[in-house]
Amino acid sequence: MIEDWFLKDLKGLCQYLKIEETKRVEGKDGLEKIKTLFKKGKKPKIYQKGSYSHKFIPSLNLLAIRNSVKIELSTVEDALGITIK
Repeated sequence: MIEDWFLKDLKGLCQYLKIEETKRVEGKDGLEKIKTLFKKGKKPKIYQKGSYSHKFIPSLNLLAIRNSVKIELSTVEDALGITIK
């Protein structure tokens, strides 16, 4: 799931949520972990799959995320003729 990819930049997510960076997040999968993160902090937020991700995506290091999942993305990048160094 895309939430697993978002968690590759835990630092960026924590900065967006204005919570202390954590090394481990509780949850059975990426979706549950993101929901757990969003509930933390002085002003808890609700994460709804497919909604409002445009608000926190600018806080993420997308190149770092891409580099950590480049094997999964290689087929799509090849099909689209995308080359990222």
